[in-house]
Formats: sequence, C-alpha cells, structure tokens
Amino acid sequence: MSRQPIALALAGERLFVANRHSGTVSIIDPEAGRVLAELAVGDHLSDLAASKDGRRLFVTDDRRDQLVMLQQTGSSFEVVQRLSIGGAPVTVCPAHRHLFCSVASLWGRRVTLVSVPFDSKQKAGSGRSSLTVLWQIDLPFAPRVQCLSSDDAWLFVADSFGGNIAVIDIAAARLTSICRFDGHNIRGLAMNEAKQELVVAQQLLDEQIATTQSHISWGGVISNVLRSIALDALLPETSEGGQRIDSIPAERQLAHWSLDPLGKTGDGMGDPGPILLTASGRLIVTLSGVDKIALRLGSSRAFEHCLVGVHPVALVADSEEKRLFVANQFDDSISLVNLQNGLVENVIALGPRPELSAADRGERLFYNARLSLHGWYSCQSCHTDGHTNGLKNDNLGDETYGFPKRIPSLLGTRQTAPWAWNGRQPQLAQQVESSLRTTMHGPPRAASKANIDDLVAFLETLEPPPGLARARGISAHAIAERGENVFNNAGCSACHIPPFFTSLQTYKVGLHDKSPAGKFNPPSLRGVSQRGPYFHDSRAATLRDVCERLHHGETEPLPAADLEALLAYLNTL
Repeated sequence: MSRQPIALALAGERLFVANRHSGTVSIIDPEAGRVLAELAVGDHLSDLAASKDGRRLFVTDDRRDQLVMLQQTGSSFEVVQRLSIGGAPVTVCPAHRHLFCSVASLWGRRVTLVSVPFDSKQKAGSGRSSLTVLWQIDLPFAPRVQCLSSDDAWLFVADSFGGNIAVIDIAAARLTSICRFDGHNIRGLAMNEAKQELVVAQQLLDEQIATTQSHISWGGVISNVLRSIALDALLPETSEGGQRIDSIPAERQLAHWSLDPLGKTGDGMGDPGPILLTASGRLIVTLSGVDKIALRLGSSRAFEHCLVGVHPVALVADSEEKRLFVANQFDDSISLVNLQNGLVENVIALGPRPELSAADRGERLFYNARLSLHGWYSCQSCHTDGHTNGLKNDNLGDETYGFPKRIPSLLGTRQTAPWAWNGRQPQLAQQVESSLRTTMHGPPRAASKANIDDLVAFLETLEPPPGLARARGISAHAIAERGENVFNNAGCSACHIPPFFTSLQTYKVGLHDKSPAGKFNPPSLRGVSQRGPYFHDSRAATLRDVCERLHHGETEPLPAADLEALLAYLNTL
C-alpha cells in the first residue's frame, strides 16, 4: 500500500508526516534525511498538526471519525487519546496562544472546538488531562482548510467546494458571517499579519466561457489565483467606540479584495494548494496539479517556480527559514528545498514504492492538470475530490455550446448509468473520453485508452457521501420513515429508483429553458443533501426550493407536514 503523505509538522528536531492511505505517521530526521520510525495511528489520515510546545501531535482520521492525540515519551511519540469527531474530520488547527484546537468535519458540515490538556509540567491542579469538546457550530457548507487569527480570537473556515468563508468568534462560540466570493477549490489559507489580510489559494471558473482551446489557453475557463482579503472586510463592523457590532449570522458578498494570478498564457499552473507565509515575508504556494511550488522570496519579487514531486500537498519551513519541506502525495516523498535559492537539495523517500493498480494510476491522472491544455486545470478542478464544485461549465456534454450545465458529483458514479445530463453516454469510458477531448483539450496522449481505463478504474472506487443527517448523527427514524412513504406515494421513486435512486431512462420533467436538452437522465439522490444547487441549470438553491418552490415531480403542492418529512428522508440518503 502506498503511504500518500498528506500533512507535515515540525516539532523540535523532527519532521512528522501524516500518511493518508497507510494510516501512519512517519518520523523523519531532517538533518540525516531519513525515516526514523513509522507509527500506526489510524485508518485514513487527513491532517496533522503539532502543539505549540512540540510535545503533542494532533491527527485527524476521516474514516474513523476521530481526532487522535499523540504524546512525546522519551525520544518517540505514542497515541494517548482518541476523541470521536463525527462527520469526516479533515483538518485540525491548533491555537497559537491558548489550549484549544478546532476541527473541521467535511460531510458533517461542522466545526468542533476541542480543549487541549495542559503540558505535563503545567497541569498540576488544572483538572484537565484529556481532549474535551467545548462546542460545535454547524455550517451551511462542507468545510476544509482553516486559519486562526494571531490572537486566537477569530477562526476563518473555507468551503471545500465553493467560494465561501465562515467567520467564527471563538470567545462567543458564534458564527458571525458567511462571506461569499467568486471561486472554488479553496485549498490554502494564510494570515498575512503585516498587511492584516487573509490570503486564499483558489480557482476561478467562468460559467459563460465555453471550453474551446482558445478560451482555455488564455485562462478564460478556469484560472488559478491568490486572493488577498483585508480582515476588516471579513470581520463584523465596529461601532464608533471600536467594539464589534453583534449581529445575527449574515451571508454577504465580499466587495474588496486583490487577485494575484499564478498562471499565464501557455503555463496554467493548475490547482493551487496550501500556502506558507513566513515571518520574514516569504510566500510559498503549492501548484499541486503541475507538481510545482511557487516561491516569492521577497515582497517585491515575482514568483519563482520549483519542480518537486508528484502532487505536492503540504508545506512547512524550519524556524530559521533556511529549508522548506514539501509533501508529495503521489510518490511517497518529501522534497527539501533551499529557501535561499529555491532549489531542491534532497528528496526523502518514505519507504519502498508499491506497484500501482489501475485505480492508483487513475487517481494520479484525476489530479493531474497536465491532462488539460497548458496545465490550467485537472479533473479535480471541477469535480473536487470526486465531488462537485457546485458550479456550471459550458462544455459539449449536450453536444452544444452556449448552455452551461451544472457540474455533477462523481461520488458513486459507477452506479449512475447512463452519463451526461441528457444520458447520451451509455458507458462511463465514453464519458471520460469525451471530457478529456472536449473539456480538457490536453495533449493527444491524454485521451489514450490506457488513461481512460485507469481513470474509469479510479472513478469506480468512489463511494457516495453520507446524507447530512447521518453525517451529523441526527436520529429521525419516524419522520424519515414517513418521508420515505411520501417519496414513494408522490411518484418520486418512479424515476429515482432505489437502491441507487436513478434510472436508465431519460424523462421530460418540465425544465424548460433555451437548452436543446428536452429530456434528462435523473441524477442519483444518494448524498443529495451534500450537493447543491440543483437541476442542470442550478435553478434551485436548496432541496426545499426543489420541493416547495418548484414542486418538482408533483402534480400539486405537498402538505407542510409531508414536505418536512420528505426533506428529512432526503437528508438521510
């Protein structure tokens, strides 16, 4: 089994690496450039961070739904506690000055604040010796990357799929606002203390630009950028006396920011990822889709680029800012980069590399932006981690340009034949080939039969996400059972046939617009509460809109009680 390093932390003289697939943590001696030990920690690791004293490690396991704490014992570390954190925890963010960490749960759409025990030298009489949940806040989107202000007062949490940032008041345990902006695939957040701004690594998709070669070449379809947002634009307004005005959580569109392009014509720099802003002002960002990092080694200098390993996904620098460590997910290695000249000095292998299966090769292709023209975007750019960025794209899915269609989730796609909104592709391989040729427009070898077969093998491994109710551990058996009866009695199951909640047919469902598609293949409803907006043209923002405002599939409006029961049932799928 490959390790797939996913996160890094430096503590003392050791480098720690969380390995996603093997569920292990590798301990590395950076000076010697070798692995000292590999600890079995969990099943499917998603993040890792060190405490401020370096004596503890916090690891998230999104398959076991756990936050795992490791404690230093002598020269090594051992697991001392496993705390249940539901909903697929994907990131952990320790406080700078205080004893807590925040955990973001992807499918639970939730942030959990966890108290951290005092250090063994300090805990006498404290009464706190274990991780304890302080509070949880539900979010309207699926979160991933997080960033704390330097005083630990504010937590910024980014949408894993769309362009949203939640602003949370830590002391008040309160969601103050949801800030929206154009963009998707936020994979990097960093606080620029000198400029009092939040830096965001993201992509921009123009829904009205067709996926033609000329449009892709200029970065018109998808561009890769850093967005800098002043903290004053994110935080609640202040009164004349300087106090933050307390108001109910509000969704608002950001109006002030600056954009810094990462790609250029002929060199797209697909899929920007984690950001590192050092104390001296150096800025480094991974370009995961093209196996590079971009380095700005001075405030007025342009980005330099350094080729590292396959799919870099994590960065950490030593305290003297001499060396940068980069985790390369798909070749099980750590690149050591000299921060004085931006060159790779050493590559540390985490262990023997296993022979890759077809699905393994397909996973690497899925995240490879070089499958597109000039490396502007990968399959992942639209189908984030196999899901969807929730946006529309103007491609030839219905054999025409001029009618953007919502990007579907690929989770569980092996059981959703036929493919495309109009159901014109009876085989998944045909849909993959069509996307490579007419949406990606990459080099001829990109759409080779071997690549198509490998991509299909990977896509067939993807399981649908849990319904939101299940991810949050909500028990509503009685109302969901009633909702299932409503679902069947209203005729929903005629098109969305259990157990996969789709069918092989296409139907006229009253979705009239300028698109030539008169009939539609019903998308699967498994994990439907984790998607949105809905329909091919995103005309419904929520499931409630689908049922209450548009009365989809109904001859007459449902009674209020039946509607609530139906929505509760859909949230369990």
